[in-house]
Amino acid sequence: MRYITSQLAMQEDDRIFNAPVTVVMVSERLMDVDQIDMLTAKALRQKRVAALPFLSKFVSEVILGNSASYEALSDWLAEEPDLRAGREIMSKLQLPTDQPNGLPSPPLSEKQDQLEYIFEEWIHLQRKRSPQRATIAFAQQLHAQHVLDTEEEAIKFFRCCVELATNAHERALSLPFPTSDGPYLQVDALAQLIAVLVVHQSSDDSERASPTRLFASIMRLIFMVFASEYAKLQERFPARVYFRLFSSLLCSMHDIRHRFSDSERAEILSSFAMTFEALQPKHFEGFAFSWLTLVSRRLFLPMMLQPSGRRSGTWDAFLRILGALFRFFGLAANKGESNGSLRMLYPGICRLMLMLHRDYPEFLIENHAVLNAMIPERVSQLHNLVNGAATQVVMSEQPDPFERGLKINRLDQVRQLPAVHTDHVKILQDAGFSTHLEKALEGSDVDVRAILASVDKPNKPIDTHALNILVLHLAVLATKASSVFSAASPPARLLDRLLTLSRPELRFHLICALTNQLRYVNSHTQYFSTAMVHFFSAGSEDLRQAMLGVFVNRLSMARPHPWGLLVTMLEIIKNPSYDVWGMPWVKAHGQVENMLMTLVQHQERVGSA
Repeated sequence: MRYITSQLAMQEDDRIFNAPVTVVMVSERLMDVDQIDMLTAKALRQKRVAALPFLSKFVSEVILGNSASYEALSDWLAEEPDLRAGREIMSKLQLPTDQPNGLPSPPLSEKQDQLEYIFEEWIHLQRKRSPQRATIAFAQQLHAQHVLDTEEEAIKFFRCCVELATNAHERALSLPFPTSDGPYLQVDALAQLIAVLVVHQSSDDSERASPTRLFASIMRLIFMVFASEYAKLQERFPARVYFRLFSSLLCSMHDIRHRFSDSERAEILSSFAMTFEALQPKHFEGFAFSWLTLVSRRLFLPMMLQPSGRRSGTWDAFLRILGALFRFFGLAANKGESNGSLRMLYPGICRLMLMLHRDYPEFLIENHAVLNAMIPERVSQLHNLVNGAATQVVMSEQPDPFERGLKINRLDQVRQLPAVHTDHVKILQDAGFSTHLEKALEGSDVDVRAILASVDKPNKPIDTHALNILVLHLAVLATKASSVFSAASPPARLLDRLLTLSRPELRFHLICALTNQLRYVNSHTQYFSTAMVHFFSAGSEDLRQAMLGVFVNRLSMARPHPWGLLVTMLEIIKNPSYDVWGMPWVKAHGQVENMLMTLVQHQERVGSA
């Protein structure tokens, strides 16, 4: 069957112009209408007479609408106006031979038919690779005919376009041998139409003078169509079509980026970010995999994480997108959903975070507190990817954590303050922590309990976001003058009281927040490494077990492991006064003891080498 199909596709003589046989082959899906259209157009350009009666019969049976064959026939009639067979075909199709490039007048029909006709004509323009003047004329006439004047009319038009693209996608996939691009020709044409409309818009409407405003409006309309179709179709929702639409939109707008100023490009990128945030998996679970791929695209993610994004707001926008991802994953994981889809989503999330870890460490470094608060606590591998991030310069300068005799307080880098993008002061003020925090630093136990009550409200999840921001704020306060830890300093006393007065679950999350500060070599890492060793040595057996449990859990994951965490863990293990090996919890769990022994043996191998 494959051989027969390929031979028919390569047929060049007039035997192919047997209308009844060809109609049957099309109905049996042995041949494609586009393929016949191409062969017929070629024959008409060569003025082969056998193609005329074939096209007349074939049009009556199969073809609905315009095609490349009609354009070729129109050219022939322009040269030979007395060609009778050609005139009969044109009269049957009711197409004028002098139709100008641009938007043809639609037939008299209902509004839906008119919209379908408009989009089909655009598709034909794209297939013929018409000159730019034709596409500009099409866009201008679309504005002139007020097709997109009101939001209601625009929604009808884009819904119609998406439905046509979806139907074409399904038809193309049902063919015996579909091409890779065939199912997406219509949806790519829609993306290109949107790009053309944004660039070549009507000059009469002052409200649409800004192309970025028009693009934002179109993105909102597409989202409304998306949400409506998702609610209606549920499991039958064509996720591939919408994924291709947004992906093609990214490409189309990237191709015409030279037409926009820097500020306009930033606004267009912001429109994409707002749309992707609205399409988050929590609301559209069936689109989760496509959504994750979209936010990872090379035409989106690198643009969002440029250094200028600190000021322009794209860093904050991408943080919100990551927050939406982690919230969805956390809710699904907390419900105990261990289905195949969730297990497949997790590697995708890891790949995204690994890419950020490798290519955009500054983003992870400066936003580590917020990111750690977003990530579900038991997903330790993602915490390690965030906390293990370091720039190439730092990686080349910081010593091996397994180096024997390493003293972190002797390193020059511990006097360097890490960059912080998070506005921790404002976050704490908005949460109402400021007054309690000031008094708690002065030694008020009442205010310490008030802080704990604020993050651990009855019948509500523990506010890990506030905990991580609070620990970051204390890190900034404690290391303003020096990274040296002093148990008598106000921040250290406050941390000690928080650990002592908190209940077990809250203490666990607080220890996790403290562990999140053990990152690459810097003043915060030095301070909290010393602080954690101090709390471990002076704490109760329950506190020691909780701290060691968090450390072991983080280090039991696949690499990378944060530099500061490794240094702190080795310091606790190697110091005989802490008697880690004698702890009942370690003795009761052989795998924990084996892991700790592996760390010690690796350090010994590195030292002997």
